[in-house]
Amino acid sequence: MAIFLGAFSLVLTNSAFNILLPTFVRMYDISTTLASWMMILYIVAMTMTMPLTSLIVDRLGRKQTYLLGIGLFGLFSILGGLCYQYVQVVLLVRFMHGVAAGIMIPLSLVLLFDFYEPEVRGKVTGVWGMLLTIATVIGPTLGGVIIQVGELKHLFWLNVSLCSFVIGMVHHSNPILCSFEKKKPSFPRNHLDHLQYCVTKLRYSILLQSDHF
Repeated sequence: MAIFLGAFSLVLTNSAFNILLPTFVRMYDISTTLASWMMILYIVAMTMTMPLTSLIVDRLGRKQTYLLGIGLFGLFSILGGLCYQYVQVVLLVRFMHGVAAGIMIPLSLVLLFDFYEPEVRGKVTGVWGMLLTIATVIGPTLGGVIIQVGELKHLFWLNVSLCSFVIGMVHHSNPILCSFEKKKPSFPRNHLDHLQYCVTKLRYSILLQSDHF
């Protein structure tokens, strides 16, 4: 459940940002080009980080890598909630959110594949994809509602709440995630498979952002 929720929260809050371009232009008195970098930086950071996830797993292990991703997401959400008035800070936060997504999105599917038997992995992948699709659908509505009735900082603090809940669930399910540490990483080692893996994830990241462009 923690794995599903972690990936869901990332996609949910990112899709909530995608409709806020006019809000950023008005709030920070900046050009549309500069405001669009709040979305572009997320994509760039996620695309750069995804191929490196297997290396981080080799160094830290799967549980610690997953906690690193959710920790970065939560920590920089706190920074965004406290300093959302400064566009430079928001740009940094968006970049680091992309880094966290690049770690957690591919790792979440790997962890699920390790936990479930091969015969049910197709169904698990379907549920995983369905949840992320639902997040992209309700995220823009969530972003619009938060901006209408509150402020940008409330979106960042929502991230913090979700991260805290996920971290608590990870620690509660400690025996399950600890069992992942004993297995060899299941990231593809063959160069061709690794390239296919990265391209698939890149296509997925572009799909999530296609509505913005």
